[in-house]
Amino acid sequence: MDASTGDFTNGTVVLPVGEGVIDTMEVARDGVYVHDLTKGLDGLRRVSFDGKIERVQLQKSGAVWNVFATQDEDGPWFQMDDLIWPGVTYKVNATDLTTKQFVFAKPPSFDVATFKTTRIDAPTRDGVRVPLEILHRKDIKLNRRNPLLIVAYGSYGAILDPGFSASNLAFLEVGGAIVYAHVRGGGELGEAWHVTGKKATKPNTWRDAIDSAEHLIKLGWAAKKYLALWGTSGGIVVGRAITERPDLFAAAIGEVGLFNTLRFELTANGPGSDAEFGTVKKEDKFNALQKMDAYHSVKDGTRYPAILLITGANDLRVEPWQIGKFAARLQAASTNVPGALLRVDYETGHFATSRKNGMAKMADIFSFIFAHTT
Repeated sequence: MDASTGDFTNGTVVLPVGEGVIDTMEVARDGVYVHDLTKGLDGLRRVSFDGKIERVQLQKSGAVWNVFATQDEDGPWFQMDDLIWPGVTYKVNATDLTTKQFVFAKPPSFDVATFKTTRIDAPTRDGVRVPLEILHRKDIKLNRRNPLLIVAYGSYGAILDPGFSASNLAFLEVGGAIVYAHVRGGGELGEAWHVTGKKATKPNTWRDAIDSAEHLIKLGWAAKKYLALWGTSGGIVVGRAITERPDLFAAAIGEVGLFNTLRFELTANGPGSDAEFGTVKKEDKFNALQKMDAYHSVKDGTRYPAILLITGANDLRVEPWQIGKFAARLQAASTNVPGALLRVDYETGHFATSRKNGMAKMADIFSFIFAHTT
């Protein structure tokens, strides 16, 4: 559009809607560089000032981040990593849109070449296909004998980015496999993917995780007694997946989770999430919240998976009583003694922590999973 007039009605579309989801844009001297994602895979495009659209030739598949450009220099700088290799810095050659790697830090002291990422789509009960990313050692066969951890979120249109985590490699190194399930409610496939996993359609979020697990079992890659599920914060996945299908998982991790949605609106952070989950002030929204509520879905005398519930005493986003209340309910109801373990860190809040405490938490999580899946 002509910025001097401010007239949007006479604007010209230079980048039409497509399969990819636009994340960020940066302006360089030679054009506008657009960071996008297609089914969770990152890419870069250049929109030249004459309207030409071209794809940057990335050297690897992975997550693109820290795209930085300046209007007095051609081509942006950016960084990439993947689920199995750490961050690398690149510069785009504006002439042919190739990239050159620059090394500004020492390479890791461990060999990441022994790990691999496999990407597949899992069919769901309503015909939608959920993108999955599976991490494991190259020499490990996925044959129902390995602990397999599904990680899912699916809220607020947030994207579960395929970024590198060194701590994950510790789990893979000793024979585990990690699956990132891009369930509905997230933003991996655009706003429509988000909308079909919020409020009244929120059941799609945890049922996508359930159906993904079932698909991995059907493929012969997982077995119930080796299957674990990990969810965090307002994702709601863990609480409702294990209460709807308590037979499916051997273990579960619920980290700073929203387990009592009917009461969340009464907390300091609750009203800000009404647009995502709904409000108890309207009957239809109340009914939707009740379906999301893991606390009210627990049934006495049921064998639930071994579950580790994690909170920080200083969490102001999802207040610690949410996690403690769910733990107490499971301890009273589950026939799988003790029903739930509650881990409280008195020095942390909503994920905010020191490196030392963060490493201790990861050690506890992975130890818990191995203890209940091997």
